Amino acid sequence: DRYRSFKTNAYQDVLHPDVYAYLAAIASAGVTANTRSYLEPATAPSDWWKGADKAIPKVLFTVGEKECLFDEVLDIAEALQPHVSDLQKVVELNGVHEDMIFAFGAGVREGKAGDGYKAVATWLKSVWQ
Repeated sequence: DRYRSFKTNAYQDVLHPDVYAYLAAIASAGVTANTRSYLEPATAPSDWWKGADKAIPKVLFTVGEKECLFDEVLDIAEALQPHVSDLQKVVELNGVHEDMIFAFGAGVREGKAGDGYKAVATWLKSVWQ
């Protein structure tokens, strides 16, 4: 109930909230209060991210507007923002979970790619140069 997008995007995303709940139940086996932030980074306190810039100075968040995880992804980005030097966020209009991966897999032609696809390609190029 914490994230409205699970309700508003339930029938628009490629994964229904029940799938996320099922996967979370499997993944959370053995998770303790001390390790919860690793599984659920959106619930981590802001200071948990302190020092992240030493490992990840440049971060790109992409999220689909119609994705169940929309609100959660934006919360993680907001919590991480003060702790990295270069953080970018891209919202794919009408996008769903992993839209840019579908585009990569489908071999999107230049000029036909969505914002997420273009952002990932540009970001990767900047990281590897």
